[in-house]
Amino acid sequence: VLKYSRALDASGTNWGTPMTLDSAGVVGLYNSLVVVAGKRSAELIRTDGIDARQVLRHYSVPGLRLVRVGAAAVAVISYAAWVFVQDVTDDGLPALLAALSLLPFAGALAAYERALARGLGEDPEEILIGDRALRIAVVAWCLTYGAAINA
Repeated sequence: VLKYSRALDASGTNWGTPMTLDSAGVVGLYNSLVVVAGKRSAELIRTDGIDARQVLRHYSVPGLRLVRVGAAAVAVISYAAWVFVQDVTDDGLPALLAALSLLPFAGALAAYERALARGLGEDPEEILIGDRALRIAVVAWCLTYGAAINA
């Protein structure tokens, strides 16, 4: 749970209403949902619905794509909410770097979705190792967010 309150004046004598935001777990939850839906859709595409596991007969490729895109959107929104209420985002360079870390985070999800659209996804670790754009986005996120918390 994240609690956030902003000073309303420069002296810090007047404070806004504290907000409570529990989005840290939501970010990971929806990223996981993207991976799980990607694994299911890749298996469904590979088997073409024939000789598929029984559970896959309850899914459609367009339905799983909708779940992936929706979960990725919620993950990005949750990450944005989470990064903007942390103590690191008070002012100056750390705040800018934390805000900029949102771009590679969203870029990593977009690169992963592109790999899933190509029918990959049964082995998520193979996408991470093999997809150059995803690796670049992950490194960029590590650098921007790491710099934000260490600035």
